Amino acid sequence: MASLLRSSGLAVLGRVRASLASTSDIGGRLVSTTSSSGATTSIDSIVPETPSTNNPPMAPWTPTDQLKKRKTLMKRMEFMIRELEKEQVAAALNTRPIPQFKPGDVLEVLTVVPENKRRVTAFRGVCISQRRKAIRSTFTLRNYLGTAGAVERTFPLHSPQIQEIRVVEERKARRAKLFYLRERAPKVYRV
Repeated sequence: MASLLRSSGLAVLGRVRASLASTSDIGGRLVSTTSSSGATTSIDSIVPETPSTNNPPMAPWTPTDQLKKRKTLMKRMEFMIRELEKEQVAAALNTRPIPQFKPGDVLEVLTVVPENKRRVTAFRGVCISQRRKAIRSTFTLRNYLGTAGAVERTFPLHSPQIQEIRVVEERKARRAKLFYLRERAPKVYRV
């Protein structure tokens, strides 16, 4: 995917270079400009030289084997979106590690609230569901608070507002969604 974007970027830079050089050139170069600091810039310092060949200009994207497999436009777009989401998830995992947890575990989530002067608040609860959708993954915690009653909060897994996720306790659950806890007494899921 990166090579696909890189090749289309070089093609665009080559076109920009050709159009700029043909409009205001002196000997095939853009007229140099001098900034207030005394540095001069030209088109050669902005746009890198592209290798000259007799081939026609490149398409906006290069069809790869993976894209050629998908015959319809919708399937190609879905594939490209999935690849971009994989890259976003990898970048998000590099910034903040996410522990392995499953429904039934007791979690503590530290979130930063921008409206509250960036203070960190903690929410602890039983994980009752997990939705795995690449960068759009979410999980739901449920707890019983004395003054508010039963509270459920759904958090985006890769949100920049989440500072840390801690697994406090691992519990055994035999289902993927623990929505039956909503009908149970609070002592079952109170943490």
